[in-house]
Amino acid sequence: MAALYVALMHGEVVGKTGEDITSSLTHFDVHDIARSCRTYGVTRYFVVTPLETMRYLAQRMISYWRSGLGNHSIPNRAEALELVEVVTTLDEVVAAIESRHGVRPCLVATSARARERRVSYEALRRRTREEDRPILLIFGTAYGLNERVMGLCDEILPPIRAGEWNHLSVRSAVAIILDRVVGEAQG
Repeated sequence: MAALYVALMHGEVVGKTGEDITSSLTHFDVHDIARSCRTYGVTRYFVVTPLETMRYLAQRMISYWRSGLGNHSIPNRAEALELVEVVTTLDEVVAAIESRHGVRPCLVATSARARERRVSYEALRRRTREEDRPILLIFGTAYGLNERVMGLCDEILPPIRAGEWNHLSVRSAVAIILDRVVGEAQG
């Protein structure tokens, strides 16, 4: 079975007019996505931001839930946040996974827009169960991943839903995609 990783990109994303930007971190994304990752057996959840102030903020949030007052009020959130690692770049994420497994992970981008190099949810689900190469699911904040990141990816998942309106919160998208890739088979 392949180890599954999640990266949430705040750098190397695009704004609403298509320019490369760095987006702000939200505490909901940090702990809600960590909870989804914990639920679906993700090995590690990387929060990626080039901004030092945002990395500091993320670490403070994590500390609050893991060892501060939050740990006393909702202890199981601390367990989910054990999966979170805050880093500066996607290159750091890939290097960390490669160092752990001895092989470059399969980089799989997510997008609300249909793209080339598509892999179906079913094919990715099968791969996670039948192969050993680690898989990194990459999610973008703002209006999605920039072209450099998309170009680095081996494959791209199709949009969750087709149609004109397709702008879910990233927290919702992560939960839906993890369920499609890892969740129990429907019977």
